Amino acid sequence: MSPTQTSSVSDQPTLPSPVRLLVCDDSIFMRMAINAICGDRPDIEIVGEAKNGEEAIALVETLRPDVITMDVDMPGVNGASATEVISKKFETPIIILSGVRQRRSTIAARLRELGASDVIWKSASMMDIDIDGIAEVIVEKVLYWGRK
Repeated sequence: MSPTQTSSVSDQPTLPSPVRLLVCDDSIFMRMAINAICGDRPDIEIVGEAKNGEEAIALVETLRPDVITMDVDMPGVNGASATEVISKKFETPIIILSGVRQRRSTIAARLRELGASDVIWKSASMMDIDIDGIAEVIVEKVLYWGRK
């Protein structure tokens, strides 16, 4: 191209659309942490937040996210029940974030039967959560499942 020519918009490489993420957790701390982990990334767009499974189901219907992070132990409709409904109705990938400490392999297998795509184990105690330790894993899995 000569110095007087300009490139057209179509010559520019197009970036993939950001992965649209719905965050579902009854803990405001965890919702804020996931927002801090994913919110400033150009390849992830947080499109909504839910405090329980019922809210998540309703938001999936209206927002149509590419992927969901879902807590398991929540009041009302829990994460396992919401995962089952969402996976059957929308086929949206769901990444479970759980603080369960015992029988993890059994619980993970059951969650996958209900439709979960993946499970990330977090500490059961707010004082023990290593946000930096799970941040990279969360981003990696959100991008992987959101682009599948």
